Formats: sequence, structure tokens, C-alpha cells
Amino acid sequence: MERFRDSCTTGVSSFYKTSQRAQLEFSDDTGKVKTRNVTSHACDIWSSIKFALLSQEGAYSGPHIATPGGTYVRCFFGVKLWFFHNECDMNKDDWDGLQASGYRWQPNDKAHFAVLEEDDVLLMPPGIRMVHAVSTLESAYCEGGMFWDDQNIIQSLDALYWNCRHRVFSKLINPAQRPMNPVH
Repeated sequence: MERFRDSCTTGVSSFYKTSQRAQLEFSDDTGKVKTRNVTSHACDIWSSIKFALLSQEGAYSGPHIATPGGTYVRCFFGVKLWFFHNECDMNKDDWDGLQASGYRWQPNDKAHFAVLEEDDVLLMPPGIRMVHAVSTLESAYCEGGMFWDDQNIIQSLDALYWNCRHRVFSKLINPAQRPMNPVH
């Protein structure tokens, strides 16, 4: 699938294919030329810069990881319940389980939660792989987006790389590629 965004609507033109294959040539330390096949996948950061969430009561997102930058969400009306799993609270078995189960992952007992009501603002810090799931307790409308912090740019880039490599449960992949397109 190819996608184009007009520079008049976003301020920036972006054109990408969801998957590209390339053959790279490089020289090793001895000067010998080597060839390597590389496959890259698009990560859709543009859809995370700003977003709106309109959800009916009972909507559930399933666990996923949002943007590598920080995320902010403001609730205009309704009630949402956010479950969090900080990467520090997760062990290798948790990550393996999330990788294998995707949106159907059953978390460990170390979950934290927050309730968002009218005029509440939620901030998820940049550079942290924060697994979260969202349940809508009362029909709600929220707006939010992504922000970057120059103090955490290395961690944010590392999280971006990780999200692009683990596309099953990342919000950065093209929605048409997800096994299930959850709604917050």
C-alpha cells in the first residue's frame, strides 16, 4: 500500500510504501565489498503527532505501545480507564508473552491505572516503552498527541527502533496491517 500526504494539509510531504526491499553494498575492514538484503517497514509517526479519540461506552483497545515520544491525552467528556505497564516492571517472559499474544496479551499483576474524566490530562513520558490498554467506562471524547523531549532523545529513538521492530502491537504501524484495529 502506498500513501501520500499533501504538504498543504500536513505542512510536510511524506510518501512511503509499507515495505521496501533493498540490496546494500558495503566494504568490510579488509576492503572487500559485501552485499546484504534489507527489508524496511514504514512506521507512521504522522498519525500520532495529533489525534482525537471518540469512544463509546465499553470500547477497549487491548494492550499496545504508543509512540516513542511522550504522549498527552486530554479528556473533554466521558470516563476512560488506562492500564499501564512500565517497561521496568516487565521481565523477558512478559515481553515474550506480549510479542506472542499481541492485543490478546494477559498482563502480569504489576499494572498501574489512571481514570481520566472531564478536563483531566494524561502525560506518558517520552523514551519509555509503556504498554497500556484503555477501557471506556462512559462514552468519551479525548484529544492528544505526541511530544519530544531533548533530554530523552536517545531513549525515544531507541523506543522508536524497538516499536518498528515489534510491529504486532505497536500503534506506529499502518492500521490496515494490524491484526485488529483497536479503538481507544
